Amino acid sequence: MSALARLLREIGLGEEALRKLSRANIRSLESLAFMSSRRLAEALGIDEPTAEGLIKRAREMIGLELMDLLEYLERNRMRFDIFTTGSHALDNLLGGGIPTHHLVELAGPFGSGKTQLCHQLCVTVQLPQSEGGLESGAVFIDADGTFRPERIIRIAKRFKLDGRSVLRRILYARVLSFAEQYSALVRSRKFLEKGIRLVVLDSLSGLVREEFGGDLIRRQEALARLLMEARSLAEGGASVVITNQVTVNMKTGELVPVGGLILPQAVDIRILLLKEKGDRREARIVHSVVLPEGKATFRILDGGIVDVE
Repeated sequence: MSALARLLREIGLGEEALRKLSRANIRSLESLAFMSSRRLAEALGIDEPTAEGLIKRAREMIGLELMDLLEYLERNRMRFDIFTTGSHALDNLLGGGIPTHHLVELAGPFGSGKTQLCHQLCVTVQLPQSEGGLESGAVFIDADGTFRPERIIRIAKRFKLDGRSVLRRILYARVLSFAEQYSALVRSRKFLEKGIRLVVLDSLSGLVREEFGGDLIRRQEALARLLMEARSLAEGGASVVITNQVTVNMKTGELVPVGGLILPQAVDIRILLLKEKGDRREARIVHSVVLPEGKATFRILDGGIVDVE
């Protein structure tokens, strides 16, 4: 019996309540713990005070481990791996490459290279460790319909890998709604034990904005749920890379990622990608818990992302 089922039984709710939560894509204690009491009340047909008590109990059951900072540092040193982006400039910007156990956001306007970089990461994560890879597979959750297998094959050829073999190690899901997007993230967990070290969500906010429109509360709640699942995957050992759209700050005229205040608090590394002349692009670290701000320039060619010579 799952922990969620035990909690429902503990408060006198049975299988029907479990099915209702499943239909609302709530299948774990973590998912239950961070949803709103209003939404939980609607999903189960209960009053909000009861829903609040249920959420509180879920948070208590999850628990929180406390440790001294030396133990924390040693644990993190042992568990982080890094794999190459395929660009020396980007690797240097990122302190060596894309780290596991991290949530990385790629934000930028259309044509800035977000999806191109995600395609390349699905290849470079499969490289031998001697060449900067992790010899592992990837999950690509496509919310924008931009994934191109033929692009993977061309990039694989550049790295002297067999294109068909590379494609076999990429699990793909085309999602058309927030519910499908969330479900795909949840289902990705079971593949971490089967050699998956990279999960790509391209993109994070598009479907949420389409479905919930001007309902800011529901939009932020949906983003929070996606980010919570993404964080869970990162804690499980994956590099989780999400792409995001940008908007213009009306006061400064600068491009800023969408998502309000919730996103910068959730991601470990936020990279802004900008389109320059021709095939050149610029990557800027605008937020990171571990890296200083900086920038790097790269090019997008037929064989993928390369350094500027």
